[in-house]
Amino acid sequence: MSKETNRKGMIPTEETDTVQSRFRDALFYAGPAIAYAVLIYFLSSLSSLPEEVPGFCGFDKIAHFFEYFVFGCLLYRWFSSTKHDCDRRSAFWITIAVGTIYALTDEWHQSFVPERDASLWDAIVDAIGIGTGAVTYDLMLRNLFPRMSR
Repeated sequence: MSKETNRKGMIPTEETDTVQSRFRDALFYAGPAIAYAVLIYFLSSLSSLPEEVPGFCGFDKIAHFFEYFVFGCLLYRWFSSTKHDCDRRSAFWITIAVGTIYALTDEWHQSFVPERDASLWDAIVDAIGIGTGAVTYDLMLRNLFPRMSR
């Protein structure tokens, strides 16, 4: 009895299907968060922002909040995905820890960029944005898609 081969001439097994499935899931959930982290790093590497950016008092903190709000949503989406053995509370705290550590390292990175400086206040606002993003994502998921939430 011969087994049917796939396009690459290999006989599919449960193990290869599981590895491919895990890779696809990791790419689907982790990919956007990692890509966004790369974008944050790139923006932090710029010596100055475009001149069209509003210059009113506090704009910097608002920008930090929303930048990390999105990052918090993406991190929480990744860590709370149904493919992880992680409950919502653990996913929240992991999101806070990973996001805050990233925010602190981002501020440290900015201290080496000409015309930029590190600010603990920016890191605090970043952490607040991360937490708010994670809570918002969880609430939206539970209210809009109750079957998907755990």
